[in-house]
Amino acid sequence: MRKASTKSTKSSGGGSSPALAEGSNARVARPPEPPQSVDDESKNKPAERSKQNVARSSTPPKSPGGKSGAEVAKRSRVLVASPPGPAQPDYSTMPLDRLCRAIQEAQVERKFAIQMEMGIVQRIAARVVRAFQLDHDAPEASRKAAWVRAERVVRRGLQDKPQAEEDAAIGAALSDHLTVARLSLAPVTAFRDRVEAEMVKAAEALPAFALTERTPGFKALGLAVIVGEAGDLSNYASERKLWRRLGLGVAPGHEEHAYSTWKGLGLPTGEWDAPEFPGQPRRAGYSPRRLGQIYGVVTVPLMMFKARHKYGEHYDKRRAHTEITHPTGTFAECKADPSRWTPAHSHADAMRIMTKALVEDLWKEWRGSGVALNSPSEPIQYMAPAAKIAAE
Repeated sequence: MRKASTKSTKSSGGGSSPALAEGSNARVARPPEPPQSVDDESKNKPAERSKQNVARSSTPPKSPGGKSGAEVAKRSRVLVASPPGPAQPDYSTMPLDRLCRAIQEAQVERKFAIQMEMGIVQRIAARVVRAFQLDHDAPEASRKAAWVRAERVVRRGLQDKPQAEEDAAIGAALSDHLTVARLSLAPVTAFRDRVEAEMVKAAEALPAFALTERTPGFKALGLAVIVGEAGDLSNYASERKLWRRLGLGVAPGHEEHAYSTWKGLGLPTGEWDAPEFPGQPRRAGYSPRRLGQIYGVVTVPLMMFKARHKYGEHYDKRRAHTEITHPTGTFAECKADPSRWTPAHSHADAMRIMTKALVEDLWKEWRGSGVALNSPSEPIQYMAPAAKIAAE
């Protein structure tokens, strides 16, 4: 018996076996199993299938080279399982310079989402205007009226509200377009909501957050946007420099005119906008987009609650003052007499003065909170000026 077993062992382990001569992955033939009846096969098949499924699910997939999928993924730095979400930062213990930098980066993401939303809305509005089939030589008034009507159609379509009677046919014809736009806006809006919620949390740790609690209309998001556009307010030597940064000041040499009126003055663009690169000759630094950010989340909400805070008095006093110095009139009257203002011009000017008063109090409270001028504890390369990066 031992000789027979030795022979079988040698024959199976020797190099003369035709089965192993083809390669190491070849299988050795097994003796045939006794036949089973039909009833036995039907009983064993479900159990065998379940065993195979368990084995497949528990065994990692093999690559052509014989390595498991987990090893290949690890080598190629591909994450097999989604990692846990990042821990929420504790803004209350974060240094002020890092906190302001974090808010600035969040503001960049917020503006990205706003641009995405505006792009989707403008494209669907342009499609609605095209459906009106205006003539190429249509007057400008007709084109403006068409855009106003298109914005109304888009607004009601995105809100899933019934269209007006005169717009029902257009809304029905472009229902698929409006649905696509609404579905496209949903993830962008959700992303913006998450960014703004994080900005609100960060703003609660800022030095002058108490001003938002006692000023109706001035929310934590408004404070975060101001910091996101201006950075650490303690780095501004005076409130006038902060006004200038936010576009609320007046132009040097044109103290009677706000930055927002530079087009009407007919001055070259280079005298008003921000420098394009470090080392460029100093200019006014006015950014219409930056002022638009302040206007949307600070000025407009403040105006809505002007009867409930002291800054409404600044608005009323400014309107009374400009009514004497710049009497209001129609557009034709103001065009004939530049010293006169339209009601919209007078309203915008008073809102600017109201916002300046709020920013001044914000700057004073920020500086009076004991916060000194900050030097970054950790250099953040992506926020550093180009000259500083080059020097490093």
